[in-house]
Amino acid sequence: MTRRLYRFALISTAALVAVTVVLALLLRWVAVRELQEQSLDSHLALVRTLSASHSALIRPLLESEAALSNEALAASAQVQRLDDVLVVPLQGMKVVRIKIYSPAGRVVYSTEPGQIGEQAPDNHSVLAAREGHSDSEIIHRETFNTSDGVIEHRDLVESYVPIQLDPSGPLVGVFELYSDITPLLGRIDRTQTSITIGVLAVLGCFYVLALILFRRTDRDLQQEHAIAGRYLAELEQARLGLEERVAERTREVAESEQRFRDVADAAGEYIWEVDQAGRFTYLSDRVKAVLGYTPEELIGRTPTDFMPDEDAARVRALFSEPEAQGTFVNHEHRSYAKSGDLVWLSVSGVPMHDADGRVIGHRGANFDITTRKHAERQVLMLSHALEQSVESILICDRDGRIEYVNASFTRNSGYSAEEAIGQTPAILKSGETGAEVYAELWRTISVGHTWNGELYNRAKDGTHYWDDVTISPVRDGQGKLSHYLATQINISERKRRQMALRDSEERLRAIMESTVEGIITIDGEGTIEMCNPAAEALFGYAPGELIGRNVETLAPEPHRSRHRGYIERYLRTGEARIVGVGAREMEGQHKSGSVLPIDLSVSEMLQGGSRKFVGVVRDLTARKRAEEELENTRQRYFHREKIAAIGQLAAGIIHEVGNPVAAIHGAVESMRMSLIDDVKPGPDRAVSGEVRELLDTLAQQVSRLTDITREVSEVATPRVSEWQWLDLNEIVRGAVRLLRYDPRLDGIALDLDLDSQLPAVFGSPDQLTQVIFNLLVNAEDACEGLGKGKGVIRVETRPGEAGVRMYVCDNGFGMDDPALARAFEAYFTTKDSGDGLGLGLSLCRSIVAEHGGTCSIASSPAKGTTVTVDLPLNVPVDLRAGAQ
Repeated sequence: MTRRLYRFALISTAALVAVTVVLALLLRWVAVRELQEQSLDSHLALVRTLSASHSALIRPLLESEAALSNEALAASAQVQRLDDVLVVPLQGMKVVRIKIYSPAGRVVYSTEPGQIGEQAPDNHSVLAAREGHSDSEIIHRETFNTSDGVIEHRDLVESYVPIQLDPSGPLVGVFELYSDITPLLGRIDRTQTSITIGVLAVLGCFYVLALILFRRTDRDLQQEHAIAGRYLAELEQARLGLEERVAERTREVAESEQRFRDVADAAGEYIWEVDQAGRFTYLSDRVKAVLGYTPEELIGRTPTDFMPDEDAARVRALFSEPEAQGTFVNHEHRSYAKSGDLVWLSVSGVPMHDADGRVIGHRGANFDITTRKHAERQVLMLSHALEQSVESILICDRDGRIEYVNASFTRNSGYSAEEAIGQTPAILKSGETGAEVYAELWRTISVGHTWNGELYNRAKDGTHYWDDVTISPVRDGQGKLSHYLATQINISERKRRQMALRDSEERLRAIMESTVEGIITIDGEGTIEMCNPAAEALFGYAPGELIGRNVETLAPEPHRSRHRGYIERYLRTGEARIVGVGAREMEGQHKSGSVLPIDLSVSEMLQGGSRKFVGVVRDLTARKRAEEELENTRQRYFHREKIAAIGQLAAGIIHEVGNPVAAIHGAVESMRMSLIDDVKPGPDRAVSGEVRELLDTLAQQVSRLTDITREVSEVATPRVSEWQWLDLNEIVRGAVRLLRYDPRLDGIALDLDLDSQLPAVFGSPDQLTQVIFNLLVNAEDACEGLGKGKGVIRVETRPGEAGVRMYVCDNGFGMDDPALARAFEAYFTTKDSGDGLGLGLSLCRSIVAEHGGTCSIASSPAKGTTVTVDLPLNVPVDLRAGAQ
């Protein structure tokens, strides 16, 4: 037996056995399946019959089971009756066990009493039957036959059928039936065994026949193999000769292909071949320079694997069309390079044929046209940009002839492209643009420079419009001037707005410059953006000098340091203290540093989305001066009235005091004369001397009292204030004499440093006495709290630069800067309430000003105060005339 025959016998025997086993199993499965279905149908019919015939027993049992215990349920009459009507009749039907389950899964009846009352919570068949699904299966049981004493193997059909007492009623329980089918399965097994043996016998006959045929065929094959060996030896000799010829031809083809590749590489192309399925079978090395892939990475892939979806669809459609069997030239598509970049390729190819002329693939060349495509896209984009531009665009040759205009040119000028091409831009001339403008235009562009300007042009329909024109030269590849590119923007509306804005600005400027009130505009940071001449003159600044400065420059302390906080708080909280609350009096600072009273009103505006503030400033200097003069006049009138009242009081006192003083003075003189006449030598002479000394002292004090009453009478007696040339030193001494009786001077040193060469001044003695008297009283008040012997008041007179200067100095408590700034204000005082009205310094400055002089004050806390009074020698003519 040959090896081939042996393998056939072994394999066929195994197959025969396998077929027999499978057939036997299949027959048993079919029989069991059919038996199971028949048993389920019979059980279903049996349950329906039993349910209908014994519903009178089953229904009460199911309805009362929930209230009965397991023992009570097993002993119930319904269970006993069911035993009678079910067990005996069903014994002949091979039913070996019956169970009835309640809807809750409790066993309410069983042919095995011990199972009554059990629960079946995990029995999936019971659960399925409770939901209305019948189920049946064949199970195997081993039971002990007590009569024979042996274990019997039994096959049972187990069925679970839902109980429905009424055809359309609900499910009230589940029947569980067990039927013994052991004899039936025995008969089925015997039948299957007979069938299997018969089939196996038939297959055995076929097997023997096939073995005989295979043995005969194997012998014939051995003979054919010997003949084929001889033929193969002859073919080997022919193959060797053919290989030599093929090798020579291959060298020739390789040389030809190399020449072709060299030419293709030099042209920037790579060669490819694909089979009928479109897979690469060959690629030249040039593909790496174009796509970045080596040929080995692409072999077996299709070109569409590396294309975007839309390009791949077009290429597949190209190869699927009937004409794809022919030649295609310059087909363009995109492919992804290895780097991920898109590369544009121009593809040309021809079909490849086999010996029978059938198409077996294609070969061709791909050329990288990415650079060209980018250039074309840029040209197209520029073309679209020119056509869609809102600017009018013209392209002219070197002679100024129009070669191109875009749609915007047609809209602005009214000339179509056909009408404009071949003409010169002179068709747009309105005749109102100066010739010098065009001359400058041509001088600029003819030397290769760009010109920009505004031209007043005329449209085709005769209307005029303004264009903002830019003309640029265009050079060719050799750098020579070839064309001119002109862009025109219609600015007619802008021109109209500019003219309207210019007129509005001129009107606003005229209003700003002519108004007498200062107007200042600041931004949110307080920076001055605009101010009119009135504001600049008010604060003493040159035109434009305030622009860019912070507005706090115009405010004195303490307002200057608080100004930024005012703005920041307003912008943050909207709390307005000045903005939008109307006019408000405050102080401003002149460029010279002087403080001037102003009336300020501030309003807010929005400009370009930014918050701005506009301040209107009025100079209150003249009004304040008039108010001050009015107040000084009122105070002088009040002072005169007060002096008049004092004079009347003093006159009465002097009258009442003068007579007693005169009598005392006469008595003292009489006693002195009597004492002189009665003086005798002896002891009484010494006594007389002591008495005479006492009388002399008494006479001196009486004379002093007389002088005091006379001086008070002179001061208190109103008289006409006559202006005259005065010795200021005598005025100072007279005022000091008035104060020497003031008890506050007891602890204060009064030092007079009066220049004896002091020139005379022209003025009112009463008014100047009042000035010096008030200054000395203020100095006394300032030194009063220093302690006895510590206060010093010093009065100096010196010749000044153009007159006479007087200093009244004290070493009192002094004043801080805020108090010093208000020292000359009427009714301002640093004294306690009731110690003064605050009119002294204000009245002093007013009197000195009436004399053509000035009054200033310098003070520091704890260092004292110095008041400087300057009086002129050359009295102004108006003052002199007024005095006369």
